[in-house]
Amino acid sequence: MLVEFSDDQAEELQTTLDVVISDMSSEIADTDNPFYRRGLKDRRDRLRAIVALVVPLAPAGGKGPSAGTAAGGT
Repeated sequence: MLVEFSDDQAEELQTTLDVVISDMSSEIADTDNPFYRRGLKDRRDRLRAIVALVVPLAPAGGKGPSAGTAAGGT
């Protein structure tokens, strides 16, 4: 599937994903259910993979913090 974004759209998607991923980390830490935690971790991994695809599309010097996240962050 090929999806094309404008620079502004790519930056907005990157920023939104960064916020969601960040929020998931605290939810993962707070859950006691191992199956739910595993599902959250899997979802976070999928979202990080999407960020890795979007980051090269974002304008150079983009405002989002995911430039470091997608390049091998944890």
